[in-house]
Amino acid sequence: GIISEDLNGDAYKAVPLKESEKMTIGYIKRKGVSLSKMGKLYVEKLAEFEKDAYNEK
Repeated sequence: GIISEDLNGDAYKAVPLKESEKMTIGYIKRKGVSLSKMGKLYVEKLAEFEKDAYNEK
């Protein structure tokens, strides 16, 4: 999920993982249903993260 102070308040905090394992990150979408504006932004950010992660190696 996405941690957002606007949605969840300030009681939640993202803590970076100190893992060297390869992780699979993705999303699930119902067939035939368009992504919301926020959903599209999330997918764009995932793609940027993937691009940056592979460029570092």
